[in-house]
Amino acid sequence: MFIQVAVPGPFLTPLDYQYVYDDKQILPVVGGRVWVPFRNRKLIGIVMSIKETTELDAKKIRAVTEIVDGEPIFSERDLQFLQWAAHYYHEPIGNVMQTALPKRLKEGESVVLDGVTAWQLNDSGRAEATDKIRSNAIQQLNLLEFLKSHPYPVTESTIATCLSGWRVPMKRFHEMGWVDKTEKNCLHAWQRNEEVNHALNEQQQAAVDMVLQNEGFNAFLLEGVTGSGKTETYLGMIEEVIAQGKQVLVLVPEIGLTPQTVDRFERFLNQPVAVMHSDLTDKERHCAWYMVQSNQVKVLLGTRSALFTPFANLGLCILDEEHDLSFKQQDNFRYSARDALVRRAQLEKVPVVLGSATPSLETLHNALSQRYGYLKLTERAGGASMPDMRLLDVRGDRSVQQHEGVSLVLREMITNHLEQQGQVLLFLNRRGFAPVLMCHSCGWQAACPSCDANMTYHHQFRELRCHHCGYQQKAPPACPNCGEQDFVDVGQGTEKLETIIQSWFPKHKTLRIDRDTTRNKGQMEKVTQIAREGHADILIGTQMLAKGHHFPKVTLVALLDIDQGLFSCDFRAAERMAQLVVQVAGRAGRAEKQGEVVIQTHHPDHPLLRTLVEQGYDAFASEALAERKVADLPPYTYQIMLRAESIDPQSAWQFLLDIESALQLKAVDQAKSARQGDAPLDAFGPVAAPMLRRQGRFRYQLLLQCSHRGLLHHWLGSLESNIYAHPLVNKVRWSIDVDPQEMA
Repeated sequence: MFIQVAVPGPFLTPLDYQYVYDDKQILPVVGGRVWVPFRNRKLIGIVMSIKETTELDAKKIRAVTEIVDGEPIFSERDLQFLQWAAHYYHEPIGNVMQTALPKRLKEGESVVLDGVTAWQLNDSGRAEATDKIRSNAIQQLNLLEFLKSHPYPVTESTIATCLSGWRVPMKRFHEMGWVDKTEKNCLHAWQRNEEVNHALNEQQQAAVDMVLQNEGFNAFLLEGVTGSGKTETYLGMIEEVIAQGKQVLVLVPEIGLTPQTVDRFERFLNQPVAVMHSDLTDKERHCAWYMVQSNQVKVLLGTRSALFTPFANLGLCILDEEHDLSFKQQDNFRYSARDALVRRAQLEKVPVVLGSATPSLETLHNALSQRYGYLKLTERAGGASMPDMRLLDVRGDRSVQQHEGVSLVLREMITNHLEQQGQVLLFLNRRGFAPVLMCHSCGWQAACPSCDANMTYHHQFRELRCHHCGYQQKAPPACPNCGEQDFVDVGQGTEKLETIIQSWFPKHKTLRIDRDTTRNKGQMEKVTQIAREGHADILIGTQMLAKGHHFPKVTLVALLDIDQGLFSCDFRAAERMAQLVVQVAGRAGRAEKQGEVVIQTHHPDHPLLRTLVEQGYDAFASEALAERKVADLPPYTYQIMLRAESIDPQSAWQFLLDIESALQLKAVDQAKSARQGDAPLDAFGPVAAPMLRRQGRFRYQLLLQCSHRGLLHHWLGSLESNIYAHPLVNKVRWSIDVDPQEMA
C-alpha cells in the first residue's frame, strides 16, 4: 500500500510513503495523521490519498513510522478546501495542512480531549456549611463564599486563579457532602441566562430572512452604518441555523473584540461559544478545535486562522468588518480569510455573510455586480442618530505646532463636551512619544541599524524602538555624533498626546489604548471595559479603537492626523483612510446624546476627503471605484506580488528578474497559442520595496497584473517548480502574495 502524505516543507505535492499491512495495527485513512520519516527526523503528516501503485521506485520509498488516527480528522470536503487554498495561494500543501492543525495535534497528541473537574455548592452545603465551619477556618470560609457567588460548576483552574490553598478545604467539603464533583468539557465556564432579548428591528429581520430563505451557497454583503446592530443581525441568523442543528463559523478581525463578543453571543444564544485566536494556550486552541470538529459546540468565534477548523455540520459563515486588513495573513502562508471563507462556503454549500460599515472596494464591486446579495442597515439601533462630521482646517494655525498637534479650536471643543458630561475620544494612529528623536545641534537622528527607518522614541521607558523589526535600545544621554544633550522629539505619538492632554485637563481621567498599554494578556479587555463603563473621560488611542467597540458615552471624536492617507505610493491608501475615518467616527453618539466628529486636516479641499465628509462612504467608494477602473487596478484587474530579500541586494534582484523574464516568455507563448492577446501579462519590476532595507536584508518586489485571473495563476503555476529549483533559492527569502493588500 502506498500513501501520499502532506508534510511541512517546500513540496508542491504530497510525498509518497509505503505502508506494510499488519493485522495488529490500524490502517491509514485519508484525512488522518501519520508519523513519517523525513531525512533524520520524524514529522506529522496528513494522508491525502491511498493507492496500490506508484510511479517511483518502490524500493526507495520509505515506510510510514506510525498511524496516529484510525478515523479521519478532516473530511473529504475539508481536504478539498485545503487543496484549493494551496493551489490558489501557490503554497505547499503540507504548510497549508499544518495551518489547519493546533500545535498539540501537530505534535501527535490525541484529538480527543478529556473533560476537566468542576465543583458546585449543593443545597446541603448552602444550608449547613455556614453553621458548621469554625470562625477561624479562613480558607474554608473563603472557599464557601466563592462557591456561593458561582451558582454553576466551577473548574479547578478558575478556582485556582482566585483562591490559594483551596484543595484541602474542598476535600473536606466533598467528604461532608456539601459540594458536587462533576466533569465538564474543556470549554470555559458558561452560565445559562434566562432573560434573552431576541427582538430585531424591521431591517435586521429582513436581512436575516434574505440570507436564510434559500438553501445552498449564497454570498451577501451586509452594509450597515456604525451602530446599526450588525451583531444582533448576525445573532438572529445564527439562532435560526442552530435551531436546524447546524454549526456556524464567525470571524472577527481583532483578539481585543473577542471577549465582549463571546459574552454577547452566549447571552443571546443561551449556549456556550468556542473561541479560537492566537492569544490562547495550546490546550485552549486544541479544546476549541476538538469541540467544533466533534459537533459538541455549535458556534466558533475566532480570528482569521479559525477559518481552517473542520466542522461536523457547518451551516453558515459570517465575517465581520470584512474590510479589515488583519484578515490578510502578511507572512508565510499569505491567505485572505475573507476570500477563502467565500470559497469554503461555496464548497460547503452554505451561505456566507460579509459585514461592514465601510466595505472594501472589492466586496462592494461584487455586490454592485450582483455576484453577492446586497443588504443594507441604514439606521442606528435604539433610535441613536448619526454624528455630525466636519473638517477642521488647520492650515496656518500655529497653535497646532505649539500644542503637539492639537489646535486651540479642538481644545475648546473638548472642554465643552467634558462640561456636558460627555466622553471624548482622540484618535492618532501612531504609538510612542515621537516618531523621530533628533539632535538640535547637529541634526543627528536615531535611525534603526537594521532598517531604512527612524526609531520611535518612547518617553515612558526612555527607549528607542523600531516598529518594523522590533529592535530597541535605551535613548542616549548625549548625541552620539556631536556629544550635545540638546534633543528634539519631532512629530507626535499617542504617548506625547496623552502628556499634553493630561496637562490641560488634570481633573479628568485620561486612558491611552494602544499596543504599548495592552501588551499583556487580558489587558485589552480591561481597558475597553473601563472606557465602555465611562470611568475615563478622555480616550486616546490608535486604530485598535476603531474596530467594533461600543462606547455609549462618547460624544466627541477627533481625528488628529489622517492626511498621510491622502498621499501614498499605495493605491489603497485613500480607501484605508476613508474606512478608518468612518469607523472611528462611528464611536460617537451611539446612545441618547448627539455625537460630533471633527477631522483636523491641512487638505480640507481634497476631493475624496470632501466627498467622504459631505456625502458619505458610499459616494466616496463610487468615486474611488471609477478611478480604479480608469487606472486598470483591482477589482478590475488581478494581482500577484512576488517578494524577495537577501543580505546581498544583487541576489534578491536577480532572483526576481529571472522569474519576470521567464513569465514574460511564457505569457507570450500562451497568448499566441490560445489567442489570448486581449489579456496581456503586465509585470512591474523588479523594483526596490518602499523600505529597501529591513532587518538587515535588502528587499525587492515584482508585481504581476492581468485582467484574466485564471491566466495569471496559470502562468505563475507553470513556473512554480522552476522557482523552487532556482540556483539562488537558498540565498534569498522569497514569497508569493496573491491578491496583495499592501504594496510595502
